[in-house]
Amino acid sequence: LRRLRRLRRLRRLRRLRRPLAFPEIALMTGLGVGTRLMTILAVGCLASRAAAQLPFCEGASLGSVPQLSDAAAVFDATPDRTVDRFDGVLVCRATVTDPSLDGRSRHGPVRHAFGVPDLAILVALPGRREPVRVRGAEDTHAAVFSIPGVTLDRGQRFRVVVRDRDVLTEDLLARLDLTFEGPTRMRAADGAVAIECRGVPAPDLSGRADASFTDAERELHAVDAVDPDYASAEAIAPSVTRKRAESSICAFAALVGGADVRLGRLRDDLATRSRALETRIARALAAIERVAVEQQVELTSLGLGVHLSHHVCGRSDVVRLVGGAVPNETCFVRLEVTSAARMEPELVIDVVSSNGDPVAAGATIEFVRDRPRIARRLRFAAGTSSVAIVVPTREARFLRLRNAGTTTFLRLPPPSEP
Repeated sequence: LRRLRRLRRLRRLRRLRRPLAFPEIALMTGLGVGTRLMTILAVGCLASRAAAQLPFCEGASLGSVPQLSDAAAVFDATPDRTVDRFDGVLVCRATVTDPSLDGRSRHGPVRHAFGVPDLAILVALPGRREPVRVRGAEDTHAAVFSIPGVTLDRGQRFRVVVRDRDVLTEDLLARLDLTFEGPTRMRAADGAVAIECRGVPAPDLSGRADASFTDAERELHAVDAVDPDYASAEAIAPSVTRKRAESSICAFAALVGGADVRLGRLRDDLATRSRALETRIARALAAIERVAVEQQVELTSLGLGVHLSHHVCGRSDVVRLVGGAVPNETCFVRLEVTSAARMEPELVIDVVSSNGDPVAAGATIEFVRDRPRIARRLRFAAGTSSVAIVVPTREARFLRLRNAGTTTFLRLPPPSEP
């Protein structure tokens, strides 16, 4: 038991001695364990708060911190200057300079077979417990990225790790250290990869940040304006409006970082307005549930009878219908439409999903003599027609049938697997 306790103590001590979860970006700062932990707790928590509390920014910006939409232009336009302490946005460009690593050399290792690398970059900054992660565009030997809310004192250094991300693993390309000595342009290279970072002081971005904050507030007010009235001719897609608000908050966060108190206000405001919107959506969907019909509906004013034959989710069946590539989650609804009208009435069919979004059919296939044909407008001649509605989500709840101001809802059964 004494040996087991001693082994556990040693393991805990080794974990404490590791400043970061990634050994290849450990900074050799010379700080003791206690000092290092105090630095992490006092500064790192504030510095990484934006990424932790804005999870919707990560997927949109291809990084663990919000990215400037025009990072490349900002990088090119940023002049060099000398300051004792830097506080602002760090904009960096990583470039693979070794031709054997970026697909230009026939004699490179596996790069020639698989093309140029897809860069994955880790940046370990002083005072941050977790490294910043950024994914570059696919098949390119250079990546430009930004890190907001960076503070550097003279003599502080940070480490940049550049990897090539593959399907199963990531290959290390370079591990470079940059030191801030006063000039806001910092460079490092090792023959395989070159990295240059340029600092944009916070005062230079204050006007742009104020405008971005105003944009974010306007988009948040738009969330309040969403009225999920699905009986109307057109309805605003709630998730699209909410995503615009999220994107505007991410754009503001990319300029100021997590220490700006306005960012917390925007985040809390979005959460409050989103909850209110979800309540309105739930109320509207409940209203549809009360009037929706099962399986079959008679549209007497149009002389149409619509029968839902089946709702299937299965990629192979949909591929067979549309004859092309479709997403894995695609489903389709098959309708049998009987028309007794002399004229050819037109019917607009779309889908209301469980999140309240009216989803337009990705493709409407009209079967003419049992052969599928993409229909631009659904017009029904006398007789029976077979129609398949390709649905781009498994979360579809209702079909919405519209014509000349008349709206009818057809309840969708749970999808079956082929």
